[in-house]
Amino acid sequence: MRSYYQQLHGRVMNNLRANAFQHLKTGTTSRVWTSIDGEEIWFESDDLDLEPSAESLATLWLIPALLTGRNLELEQKLCPTWHDNAHKAMEFLEKYWGDRPVEIIADQLEHDSMQRAQGNSDKTGLFFTCGTDSFHALLTNPKPDFLVYVETFDIPGDQTRAKIARQRVEKIAAAFGSHAVIVRTNAKKHPTYSKHRLSDTHSSFLAAVGHLLAPHMASITIAPSWHKSHHLVTGSNWQLDPLWSSQSFRIVHAEASAQRFERVKAICDNRLAQQNLHVCFQNYNCSSCEKCVRTMVELMISGKLRQFETFDHTIELTERIDSLSRISHPIFFEAALNKGLDAKLEEAIIRLFRRNAQFQSSIEAQLKQQRYVDEQFPKLKEGLDNALHHYSLLQAEHARLSADYDALVGNLPIKSGITFVRKVAKKLRKSRTNRGLSHD
Repeated sequence: MRSYYQQLHGRVMNNLRANAFQHLKTGTTSRVWTSIDGEEIWFESDDLDLEPSAESLATLWLIPALLTGRNLELEQKLCPTWHDNAHKAMEFLEKYWGDRPVEIIADQLEHDSMQRAQGNSDKTGLFFTCGTDSFHALLTNPKPDFLVYVETFDIPGDQTRAKIARQRVEKIAAAFGSHAVIVRTNAKKHPTYSKHRLSDTHSSFLAAVGHLLAPHMASITIAPSWHKSHHLVTGSNWQLDPLWSSQSFRIVHAEASAQRFERVKAICDNRLAQQNLHVCFQNYNCSSCEKCVRTMVELMISGKLRQFETFDHTIELTERIDSLSRISHPIFFEAALNKGLDAKLEEAIIRLFRRNAQFQSSIEAQLKQQRYVDEQFPKLKEGLDNALHHYSLLQAEHARLSADYDALVGNLPIKSGITFVRKVAKKLRKSRTNRGLSHD
C-alpha cells in the first residue's frame, strides 16, 4: 500500500473541480485552456486544431484527484465508455498503489450523441521523443500518420532545446512520410498538477494530449517504458494505458514484450536513430547521466556506439561509468554484464555496483536513525511538555511573590540591616499562609 501523497499532502476532501476547456484559434495557433484550483492550465499547437474535449480534461486530472483523495467534478458531459474505463483504471491502481477510487461527478453523453461523435479519421498517431523506446515503436510498428511531440514534458524547457526537438521530430516525420505535431503546455508549472511525480502521471498526461487531437486520428500509441513483466506499476503500463480510451478514440500501449537490450539492438543500425537519438532528461545529450551512460553501454555491446552522433565520444566510456556516484536502475547495468562485455567495462560496472551498495547502506543507516527518532519523539515531547508546564507554574509563582514583595516594601519605611529583611520575610510567609499556600 502506497501512502506517499497521503503523508505529504493529506487526504484533501474538497472536490477537484475542472471547468470546461475554452478554445481559441489565433492565426495558425490553436489553444485550449481552463482554470483549476485558481490557476490557468493550457495547451496549444501550430500544427493541428485542438479539441476542447471533456475526456482530455478528465484524463489529465483523474490521477492527481486520485492521489489526493479528491472527487473529480467536471462541467462537460463525458463519454460513457471513457467513464467506465476510468473506474477500471482506478480499480487497477488501487490494487497496486493502494489509493481508494474517487467519484467522477459529471453527466454522460447520450447514445445518439456518441454516434455522431464517431465520424473522426481512421489515421493513427505516435508520441515521439527521439528516445530509444520511441524509435523502437516507430521502427517496429505500422507507419503512423502523425508523430506527436509535447514540449517541456520530460525535459526542462527553453527556446534552444525546443528548437532542436522540433527540428529532429520534423526531420524524422518527413523521412517516414508522417506529419509532425508539436504541442506546447504549461502543465508542469501548474501548482496542483506539478506536485505529482512524472512516473505517476506520465501515461495519463500523454493520453490527455491524445484526446485533444482526437478529431484528426482514431488512435495514438504510447511507447512502453518497461517490459510488460516489470514488477513495479507506474503511471505508464501495458494494462493501464488502454483504459484512457473513449468510444471513438483509442489509446494504445505499444508492444512491450521486448527487453531493453533488444530495443536498443533493433534501432542501432537505423541512420535516423544514429543521428537523432535523445535519451537524456537534462540535455541533448549530456553523455554523463545514468540514462546516457547506460544507453552508451548498450550501444557499445551492439558494436554501434561510435555511429551515434548525439553522444560525446571524447571521454572513454569506462571514465563515464566511474564518474557515476550512484544509479537508480541497476537492472540495466546488470543485464549488460551478461552480454560479454570488455574486461575494462565489466570492472568499471562492478566498481559502480560497489559504490551504489555503499550509498544504499548509508541510506539504510539514515532510515534506521530516523525510525529511532520517530519512536523516541513522542516520549521526548511528553517530557518537554511536562517540563514546560512546571516551568510556567514556577513563573506564575515568581510573579506573585514579586508582586507581594513590592506591595510590602512599598508600605514600609526605608530601613537597612538584617532586622528589616527578617521583617519582610515574616510578612511574606504570613501573606502566603492567609492565601492557603504551602510554606515549602
